[in-house]
Amino acid sequence: MTRGVASQGAPEDDDRRGSHRDASPASVAADDGEADVQRRVDDVSPAQADDIEAEGAEAAPAEVAEPDPLPDAQVEHVVILEPPAPVNTDRLVALTSSLRHVGSKPVRIEVERLGSHWGPLTAGEKAVRIRCSLLLANRQGPLNAVELSDFNAAIESLASKLQAPVNIPDMAPILRNARDLDTLAARLDTQIEVRVELPEAAEPNRVAGVVRHLGLSERGNGRYEAFADSGDSLFTLAFNQTRDQIDFMLDVPRTAEKYEAWEGMVACAQSMAQALGGRLVDSSGRGLSVGMIGTVSRQLARRYAELAQVGLAAGNAAALRVFH
Repeated sequence: MTRGVASQGAPEDDDRRGSHRDASPASVAADDGEADVQRRVDDVSPAQADDIEAEGAEAAPAEVAEPDPLPDAQVEHVVILEPPAPVNTDRLVALTSSLRHVGSKPVRIEVERLGSHWGPLTAGEKAVRIRCSLLLANRQGPLNAVELSDFNAAIESLASKLQAPVNIPDMAPILRNARDLDTLAARLDTQIEVRVELPEAAEPNRVAGVVRHLGLSERGNGRYEAFADSGDSLFTLAFNQTRDQIDFMLDVPRTAEKYEAWEGMVACAQSMAQALGGRLVDSSGRGLSVGMIGTVSRQLARRYAELAQVGLAAGNAAALRVFH
């Protein structure tokens, strides 16, 4: 079941549940000056779809210690093959070339090298074991029976070619784990949007100067992205077709808390608004007050803590796979 963004905390309708899922930005607007950080919802009741201000009442404080990332088995279905003799990885590259995705779910192929440790499959080496990891859920929804059946068939074929024993487990518990992970991810998935409204279409040359000054990277078609020094993405922004509006979006589970990307995005939006003579607003067109900015900061601290508690700390390897 495809996960989607609920509108102002309302449950999704059936059509949206059956459609392709794109990560939509969340509104920071709310009644009485409170910011409503909206998120994707799958099989969540209207009560559960209330804003995370209420949801955070029972959440652990943000200062919790971040645990190690989830073991692969909790976000992926893992099968390990052990051939009777070491296998040339050149051959493995060829044999697994079509086993990179099943449906909408990626497959990671790793090998245990002769006399070494596990690592990505690369040519020119000898492998004593092969690990095939199928993602249980992502923003396209949970792993389904067809995808799992295709994966099992590919694994059995690979095992046969390598003369490796293989035990294909029962599908039911794997699919149940996939649905559980998808439901958890839907509850925690959050995108936040702010907007700069311009009095008229922005001149390309003027925009280019502002973008250079702010250190943004161009992505084409009026889209830009901000990166940390490490190369990690922080937030994106895009002009509308008439170039009189700029939408800024922070993808919370994919952006590590340490970067303080919300504060950085707001500062960037404020700079753009000042440079281009625009006005900073929320996604409903209301002015973004200092109080609303602070409210979102507090909500995000709780959300980051929740993600870390379940091993999906924002920006870690497991989160990047599940929230993709």
